[in-house]
Amino acid sequence: MLRKIIRGEDAPLQGVLDWEVVPVKKKGPVLVRARFGCLSSLHSLNITRGCSFDCIYCYARSFTNSPPRKTVYLYQNLVQELTRQLDSPFRKTRIKGVVFNTASDCFQPHPDILKATFEAMETILLRGIDLHVLTKGVIPKPFFGLFSDHLSSVKPSIGLVPDNPVYKVIFEPNAPSFVERLKNIENLNRIGYAPGIRMDPLIPFLTDQTDLLELFFKTLKGFDVGSITVSYIHLRPAIRKEFQYRLPELYKKIIQLAFPSSEYHQVGTSTLTRLIPVSLRHKGYQKIKDIAHHFGFTVRVCQCKNPDLQGDLCYSDQSQPSEENLPEQLPLFT
Repeated sequence: MLRKIIRGEDAPLQGVLDWEVVPVKKKGPVLVRARFGCLSSLHSLNITRGCSFDCIYCYARSFTNSPPRKTVYLYQNLVQELTRQLDSPFRKTRIKGVVFNTASDCFQPHPDILKATFEAMETILLRGIDLHVLTKGVIPKPFFGLFSDHLSSVKPSIGLVPDNPVYKVIFEPNAPSFVERLKNIENLNRIGYAPGIRMDPLIPFLTDQTDLLELFFKTLKGFDVGSITVSYIHLRPAIRKEFQYRLPELYKKIIQLAFPSSEYHQVGTSTLTRLIPVSLRHKGYQKIKDIAHHFGFTVRVCQCKNPDLQGDLCYSDQSQPSEENLPEQLPLFT
């Protein structure tokens, strides 16, 4: 029964059931002003600390307060603190919008996480605040009802890279499959959304191959999608250690080829980060843009993660309601 509630189908939950969800109290504000590039006008919210999807490239692993692997901390007082913060008479700044999942994913398939996510989203939307959601998870059915009731306030986007089974097993071991994420897009289309697509992180020689990219955009032609944003993988010191520990030797060599320099750069407000050589990124992005154009899409390069290239503000318009499904009295996204 748990599987059907979470996945919408009688399918195993992969390695997620091996993870322990530990309730903890959130200390400090639930909503914090985002400081990264195009998110700077928004506040961010994470339902958990740690994430059972276990993506080995996740930068949140570098946080000093990250939980041990196979453990997720769920903020048990999150909704109460969120309500208190939103309704505080002493709040001086207007909250324009809240972005979910800057360091976790709110659609991890655990009933307590999903319950807290639903209540938090409802709390925000009932106050007329825009909701930005980027996820690699499966969105359960009750959320589509909530989103359809607030069509002009929810801005969903889906993390999706070209389908490579090897990549999925090694780099995103517990995250939903490519097909499951396509189902998210289909379900969002049904209630009137054209969700944004976030192609991030791309890994050279693994998910940016021409044949995979062609199949990727050909597949997307069957759906209504909003803006498509792309960025190659970054390498922070803590993630480098994770790769050394968990990657098979062949994929360590791929990463070494992608990052020939040991030079670190400051990217946004992050810790020092290694970037793939600018010439390789420029060539890769141009190939992606050309293939996307062939299939009728325009691709943005994330400026936040490519400070040495001319890019775009990737969060300004990630998704929008499909015009034919939008009630006449509701405004379109701008």
